[in-house]
Amino acid sequence: MRKVVAEYSVEDLYESKFGAVRDEMLDEAEREAGKRYVILDDVMFTDIELPAAVSKAIQHKIEEQQGFEEMKYVNDTAKLEADRKVIEAQGIEEQQRHINNTLTESLLKYKSIEAVKDLAASPNAKIVVMNGGGSTTPIILNPGEPSGSQKK
Repeated sequence: MRKVVAEYSVEDLYESKFGAVRDEMLDEAEREAGKRYVILDDVMFTDIELPAAVSKAIQHKIEEQQGFEEMKYVNDTAKLEADRKVIEAQGIEEQQRHINNTLTESLLKYKSIEAVKDLAASPNAKIVVMNGGGSTTPIILNPGEPSGSQKK
């Protein structure tokens, strides 16, 4: 058993690679016992006990590896989120470019007239003043409220 166990690192033994160790132990035991006319069916061991210092060092190493994997996951997640934001920004940029290419003064005037029509059709009392000059933005006055008053 010692011969086989010596071929493995302490980490391998600690990480429960018992199956491979057991198979090698059985093969080695069959070779040695077969010389003395003994037949072995199986070799079984249930536990490996390591010195406390070795066990603690291995446990610390495993914890460090898990911490590293966690940080790697966090970094990968952050990179994916950054990529997603870049793609979203590119989509918004493309949308704005398309809108700017199709937006004309005539379309703005038409949309302004539609908005005023919708406003005029609402049941609220109001006065809409349209500037005949260059501005297409209407001035909307509500005669039910004194000027400068604010709703709270």
